[in-house]
Amino acid sequence: MARRVPIEPDDPNPDGEEPSAQPSEEKIEEAQPLEERYLRLAAEFENYKKRMERERATTIAYAHEELLENFLPVVDNLERALAAAQVGGAHDDGLVAGVELTLRELKEFLHRKGVEPVEATGERFDPTIHEAVSTEPSTDVPEGGVITQIEKGYRYKERILRPAKVIVSSGPPA
Repeated sequence: MARRVPIEPDDPNPDGEEPSAQPSEEKIEEAQPLEERYLRLAAEFENYKKRMERERATTIAYAHEELLENFLPVVDNLERALAAAQVGGAHDDGLVAGVELTLRELKEFLHRKGVEPVEATGERFDPTIHEAVSTEPSTDVPEGGVITQIEKGYRYKERILRPAKVIVSSGPPA
């Protein structure tokens, strides 16, 4: 059987000098940029973690936004169907009542989820909530005011889900 010989670790002080208790000025100067870099990276990482947490919270809060947005054309079509029934003198009162009921329930559902219509007609044009389709001269509505709403806009919580499409007054005719 072979005999094991313990291996001595390398001498930690090969030049034979006594180690000092205080680091030298040279060592401190070498370490300072590394410490600054470490502190900067630690701060950046903390900011990154906070930003990711905010984004995660926003994603959770608005997770249903796309789904709710897909219901808006259905609301529009039901409203158009009711408007056409009123203009055309609908022959089937049961069908009209069914469409009204469906529209009412869908609007209640959207309201419970936080979707609200954006008022436009008569309001001052605001590009953050309105989309100008055209401008027209008007003696009744001051310049920059909304004359007509072509398509309803909707807000979901604090965000605009769909801007209202509007016609904006260009002021009195020249």
